[in-house]
Amino acid sequence: MKKYEILKDDTVIINGRKLYRIKACSAIDNGFVKAGDFGGYIESEDNLSQDGFAWVGDYAAVYGNAKVIEDAWVNGNARVSDFATISGNAIVTDDAEVNESAVIAGEAMVSEYATVNGNAEITGTAKIKGHAWVHGYAAVSGDSTVAGHVDVSGYMEICDEVVEDPDDIPPVSEDDVIIGGIE
Repeated sequence: MKKYEILKDDTVIINGRKLYRIKACSAIDNGFVKAGDFGGYIESEDNLSQDGFAWVGDYAAVYGNAKVIEDAWVNGNARVSDFATISGNAIVTDDAEVNESAVIAGEAMVSEYATVNGNAEITGTAKIKGHAWVHGYAAVSGDSTVAGHVDVSGYMEICDEVVEDPDDIPPVSEDDVIIGGIE
């Protein structure tokens, strides 16, 4: 049995693409989605797995070749597009954007007005929020938080560190690794 159906008569156009609202065909065992609940918008069934607890809710949109799989959630007004992948128990919410080939996995969360793109990877229990921008080949992992107007780019890696202000990033090159607790 399918977890959700695509409603062909409830559509929105985002970035020139026609997206369709989804509707739960059965309850999702996480207790948050009941049979008959309306979800967000996807371009095709390729965007949202019929397996696991994965869900696109509220007015969120997933399109292009982007995928929401396993038990991941995209909700609020979030946008996931291009070749981005949201997996594990990851959450993308509020007005966050994840695009290009970015990966959000594990228990990671991208929220508020944050943007993750390029080939960036957010894993572990990392949180990207505020107006933070993580891009390039940057990686944020462990119990990290990147917030405010912080820009993490290049090949920079942040692990188990809180970075809430651009001044919190030590004077390093874009190829350096920042690990919490290590001076």
